[in-house]
This record gives sequence, structure tokens and C-alpha cells, in this order.
Amino acid sequence: MSDVQGDRWLTYAELGLALRISPSAARMHATRRGWLRRSPNKIGAHAMVLVPESVAVPPCAPAEQRTFDEPVLPPNGHDDIEPANVRAISAAIAVLREQLAIANRRIDSLDEERRFLFSLLTDRRPWWRRWVR
Repeated sequence: MSDVQGDRWLTYAELGLALRISPSAARMHATRRGWLRRSPNKIGAHAMVLVPESVAVPPCAPAEQRTFDEPVLPPNGHDDIEPANVRAISAAIAVLREQLAIANRRIDSLDEERRFLFSLLTDRRPWWRRWVR
């Protein structure tokens, strides 16, 4: 394989941008396909992989144009929440608080039981005296 045939040397970051995947996924992609890899000699330089021309990789865009489509998310405030949904969310929060209180009570009772069992194990009395209190 050579550059004359149309093969291109790309860094994993460039390959990831071209294939719309992460650089780590691009590295695994190249490894699985057995593409040639060129290790850098300089510290901090990036490894490059020889991408065959049969792989449809568009030329990389300049650095300022390299952006992925940002997901469209609703705003973080309560501006778009309807009053009925606010009531439902408030009710759900109340139920979750009640369940949290129940879980905390269970943990406290288990903690007391753990302390009792630990005291039985660390007590220096004979085993038959430890069970008779």
C-alpha cells in the first residue's frame, strides 16, 4: 500500500472526525481492519494510520469547522413545563422523599444490628457467655 494508490495517512482524531466516531473508536476500527500504523518519533506527536482508498473518508475539514451536530436539548429551567407536569413532578418528589426516609430507617436498624454482632465477635468472654445476657 502506498500514497500513490490513493491511500491516506490520518491521525486517529482525523479518522474519528471523518467517520463521525471518537478517536478511541477510530483506533479500534483501524486495529480490527489491520491497517498500517506509523508510530511517531517525537514526544507528544500523534500516531497515524494508513486508510485505504476503498474506505469512503471525506477530506478533513479545517480545525475551526470541525464540530459535531450538537443535540437539541430543552432549556434547563422550568419555562417550558406545564402546570400539570409541575404537580406530577412535585408528587413524584414527595414519594421519593418518603421512600428515602424508609431506606434511611432501614439502614439505621441494620447499623445497630451490625454494632451488636461486632460486639459479640470482639468480646473476650467464652462463646456460651456471650449468648446469654
